[in-house]
Amino acid sequence: MEIGFVAFWRNTPCEYCASPSEELGTSARIQSAFRAGDRRGIVRQGVYQCRWGSAWQYFTFWLSPNWEALASTIADLEVAGDFKFADSRHFVGTMAAPSSLPSLGSAFPAAAAVLRWKSKVKSAVSPTPLVASAGGAALADGVRVLGPFTSSFVDEWDGFSIWTAPTIENLAWGFDQLERRGLFRGTNVSGTSGNLALAYRFGNHLQRDHDAAAEESQRG
Repeated sequence: MEIGFVAFWRNTPCEYCASPSEELGTSARIQSAFRAGDRRGIVRQGVYQCRWGSAWQYFTFWLSPNWEALASTIADLEVAGDFKFADSRHFVGTMAAPSSLPSLGSAFPAAAAVLRWKSKVKSAVSPTPLVASAGGAALADGVRVLGPFTSSFVDEWDGFSIWTAPTIENLAWGFDQLERRGLFRGTNVSGTSGNLALAYRFGNHLQRDHDAAAEESQRG
């Protein structure tokens, strides 16, 4: 079993009041917590800017080998002060089948989206397997799908999947394929898309996403 984790966040006014020492010290502790998560086997796939199409500012997604690794990493981030400058919303779910998410070190996708769904009525056909199969068909246009993840045991949504693509236009193409096949019938669906951010705001400054920057340099 693999655990999917998605975090949305937006910065709060208090970040602009942070002293330089508080900002830099908190950032260093957060990076240390991330590295501890890496050692536990968590795969992190970049930070995506989504303010242009969402009430949120950024999102990221991870894959964890088990609940313990995820819980320990979130606890480390709490101690580091990761959540004091932002409002955040987390989604978590389980996936029984092995994923095809690239390991850390593979190029981060330039565009990504989180698709969440909930059946409107009990008799409605669940889109969970349908979204996965439709995503497989969309691979021809550079679209990849991670999931689906089941989340109804911890959330109001039945499940979610993570879509990646070379561009936002490719993502739109993939979603159009779902719509054309009627796979949203009988469900409430919510999606958020974003572009890979090489830098993101923390405290009073834009900070470099070192992992994403490294991948960008490798792509040349």
